[in-house]
Amino acid sequence: MAAQRISALISLTAFLLARTTTATFTISSSVLLGNAAEAGITRDSCTTSRYQSTTALWTCRDTQPVVNGIAQLPLVSNTAAWSAISSTGTPLLAQTGQYTAPFYPLQSSQCGSNTAGACSNGDRWPNWPDSPVLITIAYPNGDTGGFTWINNVELSGLSQINDPAPASMYYVEYQPVRDGTNLPQVTLWAESFWEATDDPYGVYGGVVVSGTAYLYAIRDDHTVSLAKVAAASVTNTADYSYWVNGAWTTTRPARGASGSAIPNASAGGQGTYYYST
Repeated sequence: MAAQRISALISLTAFLLARTTTATFTISSSVLLGNAAEAGITRDSCTTSRYQSTTALWTCRDTQPVVNGIAQLPLVSNTAAWSAISSTGTPLLAQTGQYTAPFYPLQSSQCGSNTAGACSNGDRWPNWPDSPVLITIAYPNGDTGGFTWINNVELSGLSQINDPAPASMYYVEYQPVRDGTNLPQVTLWAESFWEATDDPYGVYGGVVVSGTAYLYAIRDDHTVSLAKVAAASVTNTADYSYWVNGAWTTTRPARGASGSAIPNASAGGQGTYYYST
């Protein structure tokens, strides 16, 4: 599943929402590149964002050290790593990065006294990222800013307790002069950027086209909804527009509202991104 998501995000294809014709696509070929990994570490469900032309930032879910082929404690809820990008534009597979603390910090309400978000009653706040950093600004000197939205989920085993959950927003900033080979710096922008009554736009992924950010939400019925906003205004929910009943509206629909799902855009968690300019 992680490989499918990475492939979908790297080879993103855009279509107009309003087009009435249909098309059938087939995969002509595929190539196994290998295992994306860092020696002595196992990372789950990684995604990538391009930083400049030579570097990819991987953000991953649960991460553990590995000794003699066996995963060890502690468990870290999410981590990040750098890798180089080849001359053909493909991220190379050798990763380097920290794995001793969550890249997206656990909040005070998320049993953050340990790196796994594990609570004394056996519940867990995993703080799992589902999509790469959405880069909204990049300067010629390499300074880069972007955002990630993460569902603020509490689990009992693998069952979600707080369903539906709000979505948090994190700001990810990288400055080459300041950070060098270190990972970008991460700040919690808003603990509940999207409330539990909203579709969690951005959690499923996003793309920036001509200064506009298109943010996708995976809905409770596994369909997909879409919002857009100027890339410079992603922190201001008042500036967003939403795709509802075949047109953009500034009125935010309720979570799971009829008419806000994009037809044929998801098969239960994986799918193609559609956006309109």
